[in-house]
Amino acid sequence: MPAVKRPESLDARAAAERLLRAHGPALAEAARAILARHRGARLAGLIVAPDARAAAELRLLLQQYSNAPLPDGELVGLLPRECLDDRLRPLLRTGAATEPPGANDPQHWLPVVVATRDALRAGLVPCGPAEAAADAP
Repeated sequence: MPAVKRPESLDARAAAERLLRAHGPALAEAARAILARHRGARLAGLIVAPDARAAAELRLLLQQYSNAPLPDGELVGLLPRECLDDRLRPLLRTGAATEPPGANDPQHWLPVVVATRDALRAGLVPCGPAEAAADAP
């Protein structure tokens, strides 16, 4: 029996979800550390697969806010939300990246843009103090 090929959009969504599950907790932890020192900061996460079509331009964007050289391959980092260009900013206002109703603190949820080979997707990772306490052993 021949293998059934999944539509490309489902593959892109699954790839983005895998990356978000793999790197979301570390991004949230890093965001909490920054927010502990700079309560008014508005952050966004960025995860870039090495084969993403936008990898070169997103690498440059992350490099602007990094204090160290970026590694080759997959990139994961935080940036100020306002630095996201016009192409990425709309992803933070729609779909999975819309903060849930009742989220009083604008940084209770960390929006994360995920760049895969075929798409740019966005999601949210909880990063408020309650989540930090729930994650503690």
